Amino acid sequence: MQCSFERDGEVLRCKRCPREIRTQSSICLATCQSFTGAGTYLKKALAWMGFRPVPGCKCYRHAAVMDEWGPDQCEAHLQEITGWLQHEAEIRGLPFSATMATALIKLSIYRSRKSIQSVLARTQGE
Repeated sequence: MQCSFERDGEVLRCKRCPREIRTQSSICLATCQSFTGAGTYLKKALAWMGFRPVPGCKCYRHAAVMDEWGPDQCEAHLQEITGWLQHEAEIRGLPFSATMATALIKLSIYRSRKSIQSVLARTQGE
């Protein structure tokens, strides 16, 4: 995944990972430091429970959006993400529990935050 930089004075900061680059250039390409996003964690949890993407579903796209948003934005969009899961369950004729879906999403957000903290700790130790 490519870093998505924002300029903060003389520093470019990635919106997805803890990378900071000091440069006068406004264009910088870098690969995000390895961390796992909430969408990826949610996708893994659902797969572990036996729910896998099917042709035509938006599962991979939604996971990528969640990874792009990061944990804070996922938390802000909790109802929307729950709606995505409900919609997929309805299409597949599966039972749906908003409480369970919300708990699974929150767990994925928590795991993503822990992953980011781990990357930050490794980065600061270098």
